[in-house]
Amino acid sequence: MRHWLTIINGLWISLLLSAACSPVNDIGKKRFIYNLGDKEHKLVFALPKGRSEEKYRVGAGEAKEQFYYFGDGSVFYVARHITWPTVNKFRIEALPPKEQNASSFTGKDSDGLYWKEIQFEEFKVGYAYVNAERVGRFNDALSSVKIR
Repeated sequence: MRHWLTIINGLWISLLLSAACSPVNDIGKKRFIYNLGDKEHKLVFALPKGRSEEKYRVGAGEAKEQFYYFGDGSVFYVARHITWPTVNKFRIEALPPKEQNASSFTGKDSDGLYWKEIQFEEFKVGYAYVNAERVGRFNDALSSVKIR
């Protein structure tokens, strides 16, 4: 019996150590739920971990925007069918006209913080106010977006 307890304890310790060192431990899975016709659908994505506050904004015609505000001032957002400007709308409008027709926009603000917005189908997904140390994690979050 003692032998089995030693093995089980060893397995638990291995699992805890591997979880603590895993890059997956630095992200949290989130969902953006929306209706298409009479069915519920969702976008899933891996949000960078950290203390965040989740907020929503909804409007007419199934318009919805979901925000995640982080303690360092950064924000991640997912939007569908919105009629109001996103966090990055004024930055996109400041780009040269030929760059405004793209589906992916990125830049650095006057404070040296990064921003990015990707537009696809009826969605806009992006982030703003991200420092250089966390920009990779936010880009990973954008890359993780999947429609289910």
